[in-house]
Amino acid sequence: QQSHERLEVSNLSLQGATGELRADGPGWLSSVRYNRDPLQSDRARSIETSSHAELFYLDVRFAREMTGNLDYREITFKQQVQAVYGPVAQWGNQVSAEQIVSRARPGGVLHSDQLTVADLRDEQSPGVEMLARGNIRVEGQEQSGFFTATGHALKYAHHKDLLILEGTGRTFAVLTRQQRIGAEPQTTRLERIVYQPRTNLLNTRYQELGSHFLE
Repeated sequence: QQSHERLEVSNLSLQGATGELRADGPGWLSSVRYNRDPLQSDRARSIETSSHAELFYLDVRFAREMTGNLDYREITFKQQVQAVYGPVAQWGNQVSAEQIVSRARPGGVLHSDQLTVADLRDEQSPGVEMLARGNIRVEGQEQSGFFTATGHALKYAHHKDLLILEGTGRTFAVLTRQQRIGAEPQTTRLERIVYQPRTNLLNTRYQELGSHFLE
């Protein structure tokens, strides 16, 4: 088994010849799939047999519409989008926004005007990548601590432990990190922020994500 999806939308249409799909909101899509650990050194081993493989949970809620292409493995959600994501141990497990915000388990909660999710099947770097635009707010909990971020655009690759946050040109992207409850928060304000949530590393210089999302 490679993935498991559940979907609730209105007026779902799928063009078999092109792979294009569309559906009206409000609706939601829930998915569990294999996600490669970024620390895995043996890229030749299959995801199914690797001891480092983990399952990645993603639940997206949206208000307006969902469009995409199954052949390209991309789906875009529009208006009042909320995405909850994080690692899970079994196919039937779920992650809730309340668990993450209360710091009960690792993962993230992302709010945006629009979100595109791509399932990359590249043998060298398979995994899920997300591109969000408009009124970005994300809250995340990792072993390294808790973080919140705001901005205009966000590019995130969970399997690479890499988050790129951008401002609008007139407003900065803002990242606040807290290693533990009671610790002093650290806030960074820049036009572009490159951050590794699981290791709590911050790189203020431009860093290539290696994704077709980057312009």
